[in-house]
Formats: sequence, structure tokens, C-alpha cells
Amino acid sequence: MAAASTVAKRTINVQVTSDIACPWCYIGKKKLEKTIKLAESRGLPISLEIDYLPYELFPNAPRQPLAALLTQKFGAHTVPRLQARMKSVAAAEGLDFNYGGATGSTKAAHRLVRFAKARGKQSALLDEIFADHHERERDICDFEVLADAAQRVGIDRGEALEYLKSGEGDEEHERLLVKARLDGITSVPTYDFAGGKFVVSGADPDALTRIMESLAKE
Repeated sequence: MAAASTVAKRTINVQVTSDIACPWCYIGKKKLEKTIKLAESRGLPISLEIDYLPYELFPNAPRQPLAALLTQKFGAHTVPRLQARMKSVAAAEGLDFNYGGATGSTKAAHRLVRFAKARGKQSALLDEIFADHHERERDICDFEVLADAAQRVGIDRGEALEYLKSGEGDEEHERLLVKARLDGITSVPTYDFAGGKFVVSGADPDALTRIMESLAKE
């Protein structure tokens, strides 16, 4: 019997611009991963190579309780309803959102995610830091917390801590923030498929699926 023919997969580059402080970005990452698995199960002849790029929703935010930031931004009467809605949406993706932690600049966390990329650990580390912030109520402005997350994905803790304290990666981080502005990105998550061929903002699985189907037909 002749062997079944196989179709070579074409690699598509995807840039995902997101902020770790953004709950929709965490949810969007999970939705994208589910969409990719669905595409694989359907045999679409494409493979996605994903790079997560930084964005800062609150670049000058001081370290403070997350509840305080949400109250300042949305108002005390709105926050409970907003939190309940987000918890419900997150739960549908298997996530357990909590709001008792702290927040502030996400610059250091983004720098460490770029550091992890060179070690093949970008997605795994991003998951850990997202979970620390949105589920575990840990302070991701704290270098020790970030180093713990790095260690959990197989990066040497001491090396990660030294990198964070050194300030290395600051210039690349700022360059990528400028790139986001020049690309017209004003909300996150934003997905850029194939060098701008398809750009979509938000976490709609149907939109992501249609893009993958279109790319697979080329």
C-alpha cells in the first residue's frame, strides 16, 4: 500500500502585542492557543511562530494595590461588577482571576519575557507571570517574584535576577514600545499575522480562525 502523502506546513510569523497587566491579553493568549490546536486538528497546512511584544497600559503607574488602580480608573461603584464579569469570562478559559494583589509598571516583566525568548521559554514564562499577576496575587514589580517565575520554567533564577537588576534590555523594550505606537496600536491584545497581512485587535476566536483559514489557502 502506498504511503499517505503529507503536506508540508508553511510557517507564519505572528506578533502578539500585549500587556501583562491586561486581563484580556491573558484570556486572549489562551484563546489563541485553543484556536491553534483546533487548526492543527483540522489539518490546516500552516504552523504559527509567535513572538510576544510589549505594551504598557499604565507606563507611569506607581506600585499600589490592584483594587486601588481599578477604583481610580473605573470608579468604586463599577469595579465589583467589572470584576465579576472578568472572573466569569476568565473561568470559561480555565483561569481563576483574583484582585487582591499589587500592580505598577510592567517594564521589568516585559524585559524578562524578552530574555526568555532567546532561551525558548517566552510563552511558558509569560504564562507564569500572567498567572502571578491575575490569579496568584503576586507583585510582578518585584524582581524576586519574577525570578521565581523564571525558575519555574527552567531558567536559572540567579541569572534571571542578575539580568533584571542590570537594566539590560531597557533599550530594546523602549524600541518595541515605539514600534507599537508607530504601528498604530492603541489597544491590546493585537495580533499581526504574516508581517501585517492580517491585523486584528481583541481575542475573538472566530476572527483568528478565519485568518488562519485564509492563510492556509494561499
